[in-house]
Amino acid sequence: MATMRTLAIVGVVMATASAVAMAATWRPVVLMHGLMSGASAMSHAQGWIAADFPGIYTVSVEIGNGRDDSMLMEMNKQVASFAATVQRDRNLTKGFNLIGHSQGAMIARAYIERYSGNPKFPPVHNYISWAGPQDGVYGA
Repeated sequence: MATMRTLAIVGVVMATASAVAMAATWRPVVLMHGLMSGASAMSHAQGWIAADFPGIYTVSVEIGNGRDDSMLMEMNKQVASFAATVQRDRNLTKGFNLIGHSQGAMIARAYIERYSGNPKFPPVHNYISWAGPQDGVYGA
């Protein structure tokens, strides 16, 4: 007859195996920062996602040098930079979920509109505009 300790160990091993199997099926998440910030500004969101989905691949995209380029680089160049970054990332080839914050939501939306359906670029499966100005912002 198995002891309680053995059952507990078996339960931990099964839970770990289950978490590893789930991590293999979780779709990667890409985060795009807003105006006057950089990729590090999304570290809290990245941490929240990792806490709820251990092992999930997340990446926070940096546009140019972040803070300055988010304001001074022409928007079309920012979108092209974002597209090039996700295109190079081998972890995103099967697609990803995308979260854009503030101006990053506009860059994310432009990526979806311009590159969606192009087989050279990974597809976006789900998109979250977090305080994005597409339809105005209230109470952010």
